[in-house]
Amino acid sequence: MKKIVLLPLFLISFGLLHAQENRKEDLKNFLKDHWKTPEEYVVSKFHDHDYVFIGEYHRIKHDVELIANLIPLLYKNHICNLAIEFGIFSDQHLVDSLINAPTFNRKLADSIVFSYYPVWGYKEYINLYETAWKVNHSDLSDTTKFRIINLGCLYNPCTKDRFAGNDPDEYMANTILKELVAKDQKALIYSGGHHAFTRYRQPLYDFNKDTLYGFKQTRMGNIIYDSLKERVFNIYLHAGWVSNKGFDADCVLPVNGAIDDLMENFTDKRVGFDVVGAPYPPYQPHILGQQGFIYKLG
Repeated sequence: MKKIVLLPLFLISFGLLHAQENRKEDLKNFLKDHWKTPEEYVVSKFHDHDYVFIGEYHRIKHDVELIANLIPLLYKNHICNLAIEFGIFSDQHLVDSLINAPTFNRKLADSIVFSYYPVWGYKEYINLYETAWKVNHSDLSDTTKFRIINLGCLYNPCTKDRFAGNDPDEYMANTILKELVAKDQKALIYSGGHHAFTRYRQPLYDFNKDTLYGFKQTRMGNIIYDSLKERVFNIYLHAGWVSNKGFDADCVLPVNGAIDDLMENFTDKRVGFDVVGAPYPPYQPHILGQQGFIYKLG
């Protein structure tokens, strides 16, 4: 009986392994056929979308540098707005003044970032304002100036109600609707990955009880997507995912490392690609939770 049982199991295992290798080869060919640099990929999404969300893990140097690299490319392609989580909207008059002033005021830029969060003094985020200032004072510049829009609400970590009665996602979404959608202006919207969810609904999970108790329906991107549907697109910047041990534990590689394993086949690892249409099931949006993916830039 053992021989009768083991042979089919061996054949099934061999068949699954063979199918997996075929899918991997299909995906490798898919990337070759659709290869774009991250910059080319982001700009291309504006051909048929008005609002492109791009979500990061936070505090990864090359992620912020990508956004800085994109600013002149966006402007050249008539996308004149970058909306960011990393500043409060009540300082917007200061931002507008900063990036259009005759000279760049670094101390003012620092203060704008510090008023968002006193320990968020990372120069790469501050440099976004200076990059926008340079565009507005370059040969590219015309009567329409590039604009950075701070989306955040006031945050005070020392008070019980840290956001003064505001829901941060709803506040940022309302700012987008008021400052961009109402004016029919396209924008790249840059935030933490969870805020940028559009069609995907973030699971609410009790790690101590190992229980899924619902889904959050009102992330910033969810609200905008529910209003504008296919005018919206979401891109995830490669980073670790939360493991089944919780937010305080070490992260795991996306899709159990399948993407990183695939990228070992390429010398150039700077790539952006659509999740939809990729031939390998783990890349489908109901698992990845995104529409597009940019592989690590470092």
